[in-house]
Amino acid sequence: MDEQNTQARAESPSKHTGCSASVGRYRKRPVVIDAIQWLGDNFVAVDEFVTCDHVTNPREGRVAIETLEGTMLAKIGDWIIRGVNGEFYPCKDDIFAKTYEVPLAP
Repeated sequence: MDEQNTQARAESPSKHTGCSASVGRYRKRPVVIDAIQWLGDNFVAVDEFVTCDHVTNPREGRVAIETLEGTMLAKIGDWIIRGVNGEFYPCKDDIFAKTYEVPLAP
């Protein structure tokens, strides 16, 4: 993090200190995630990816994913993402395309 960003973070008000929050611009940290796209016919692969009974058999082209926020449905074309803390959640294909890219090889 450069000096300007460090200073901006130090000066930004925090909701935890009782100060009023202000609007700021933030960039998502560059993290690499694991994901699989639900295609409607790849339940075995999705089930193997989403471990510990976090996924339910498909119904009407949807699979139920147990997330930190409760059960969410992934429709055909959605991506199932494993987050940085090992949590799972579905993501719409258009949002996935805007947010993620294949990382360059090291």
